[in-house]
Amino acid sequence: MLGIVFAILCASFFAFNYILIQKGMKQSANDDGVFMNLWVNVLLLGIIYVTVLIWRGEAVPWRSSAIIAFVAAGLFTSLAGRSFLFAGIRRIGSSKSAAIKNSAPIFTILIAVLFLGERIPLQAGLGIILILGGLFLMAYMQWKRNGMVNQDDKVWLGLVFAALSAFSFGTGQAIRKLGLEMMPDPVFGAWLGTIVALSGYSLNLARKRELKTSVKQQFRPFNVYFLLAGVCTTGGVLSFFLSISFTQVAYTSALVATEPLLTILFAHLFLKKQEVIERTTVISSLLVFGGIVAVSLASAF
Repeated sequence: MLGIVFAILCASFFAFNYILIQKGMKQSANDDGVFMNLWVNVLLLGIIYVTVLIWRGEAVPWRSSAIIAFVAAGLFTSLAGRSFLFAGIRRIGSSKSAAIKNSAPIFTILIAVLFLGERIPLQAGLGIILILGGLFLMAYMQWKRNGMVNQDDKVWLGLVFAALSAFSFGTGQAIRKLGLEMMPDPVFGAWLGTIVALSGYSLNLARKRELKTSVKQQFRPFNVYFLLAGVCTTGGVLSFFLSISFTQVAYTSALVATEPLLTILFAHLFLKKQEVIERTTVISSLLVFGGIVAVSLASAF
C-alpha cells in the first residue's frame, strides 16, 4: 500500500512542478529553471539522507555496480530528461509536454524486454496502441493547426524535446530499479542521481563559459517559482524511489502516469491566462494514461 501512496505523491509533485516552472519562466525569460531545480534537489535530499543516516545509525553497504546504476539514472532523468522537459514546456506548454513525456514507461518496458528477457502480453500490446494513438492525435492537431513544419519551428522543436524527455525518463527509470535492487537505499539513490545531474549541468555551463553568469542569474531577480518547483521535484524523485522500493515498478509507472491529467487540472486552475487546455489535449492525455496503465499492469503479471 505504501508503494501506491508514494507513486500518487510522485505524480502530484511532478504535475505541480510543471505549473510552477511555466509560471517561473514568465518571470525569467532566459532561464528554464533547471539550475535552481537541481541545486534545491541536492540540498534537500542531502539533508534528508544525513537525517535518515543519523536516525538509522548505519549506512546501507555501498556496491559499485549500484552506484554506477544510480549515476547513469541521474544523467538520464534528473539531467537529460528534466532539461528536455523544461525546454518542451517553454515551447508547447506544460500539459502537452507532460502528456508526451508520460509515454516514458514504454521505453522502460522496451528495455526490460530487450535486456531482461521479459515478454509483452496482448494487454500490453493494446496499451502501446492506445499510447501511440494519443500521441498521434496530439501531433496531428499540431500539424493541422500550424501547417507545414517550417511555419512554426517552435512547436515542432517543443514536440521533439518532449519526446526526448520521455526516452530519457523511461531509460532512467529502468536503471533506477536495477540500482535499487543492488543497493536498497532509495534516499541515497535519489541524492546521488541529482548530484550527478547538477555536476553534469554545471560542467556544461562551465564549458560554455556561462557558469558564473548562471549562478548570478538565480538571484537577479530571485525566482520563487523555480525554488518551489525544486521542492516539488525533490519530493517527486524521492517518492518514486520509495515507491519502487515497496512495490513493482510497473505499478509505480502506471500511477505516476497520471501526471498529464493532474497537470491539466493544475493548468486550468493556475494558468488560465497562459495556457488554453484544449479538448484534444484532454483526449490525448486520457488515451496515453489508459495505454500506460494497460502496459504497466500487464507487465506486472
